[in-house]
Amino acid sequence: MSKPLPPKLQKTQQQLDRISAAFKQHMTAGRYPEAVREAAKAHALIPKAVAPLSDAATAAVKGGLWQEGIDYAKRALQRNPQHINSLDALAHAYGGLGDWANCRTYGLQALQLRDKNIAAQAEPPQTRENSGGKNIIAFSLFGASSEYIEPAVMNTELAGEIYPGWTCRFYIDGSVPETAVQRLRANGAEIVRIDEGAAQWPGAMWRFLAMDDPEAARVIFRDADSVISQREARAVQEWINSGKL
Repeated sequence: MSKPLPPKLQKTQQQLDRISAAFKQHMTAGRYPEAVREAAKAHALIPKAVAPLSDAATAAVKGGLWQEGIDYAKRALQRNPQHINSLDALAHAYGGLGDWANCRTYGLQALQLRDKNIAAQAEPPQTRENSGGKNIIAFSLFGASSEYIEPAVMNTELAGEIYPGWTCRFYIDGSVPETAVQRLRANGAEIVRIDEGAAQWPGAMWRFLAMDDPEAARVIFRDADSVISQREARAVQEWINSGKL
């Protein structure tokens, strides 16, 4: 059994627990300035820790408090120069300010650290390439918001030009208006209505069901509200040309 904390540390831990709960509540409710203040309280209690400063940076960035986010993130990096979340926060904050040079610098550092931290992976299982199968662009779509439906329709309009030979497939539930479904189908999209089991998953996960399609040759996954582009299509073609699974 672990030894109980000394009374002074117990009091500090209790304070941190209350601060953490308040921080999470403010973040969930979108009260980002209040979340920043809670993280600052935690920093005052444990000034050598990186997490409170990083949390403050994240909350500030989510609230559009760009310079405040930069200040907290840089203080976190003084304690740990390889703290990925703080590098992410800096990239977002500088992007919010339109400072693309610094956005690129810190974003690239975060990506390079992620790449470095990935442990050596086991060889993927050997699979038989389905050379005659479908090439699928898989999406999840749910709800009636035009913020998602209109880009989804736009993707089906552009796919023939940007991804010739590929099929847009949308995994949907009953919340998608029938008029939207008809528009997607009119542009050649496949519609897959999820079953009760998949309905229990977060909606964004439905698109990954395409991996289990025995008729699929290749599958890529996209957000319904993000429009496909020639630049990404070139990256996909590089993958295909590589011969790698």
